[in-house]
Amino acid sequence: MVGGKQTRFWKDVWLEECALQIYFPNLYKIGHDQDISVEGANRNQWRLNYRRNFGDKELAKWREMMGKPGDLNLIEGTDKVIWKL
Repeated sequence: MVGGKQTRFWKDVWLEECALQIYFPNLYKIGHDQDISVEGANRNQWRLNYRRNFGDKELAKWREMMGKPGDLNLIEGTDKVIWKL
């Protein structure tokens, strides 16, 4: 991935083998902006808005999810689809 403008944080596969909405369905369901781009989420320093406060299980999943991007470095440019076999 390059800039993350066209890549959706929740719905596109950009970190691992599956979209984050599949890995973290409960967080996705309560997310305020389910179509936020990776660039938008990164610009907010991975601070996403949710419709309500987390319970204990959701907080644990949120911490797990926030560990995934790590030190991801986005650069200017157009996103590209890369197929892995």
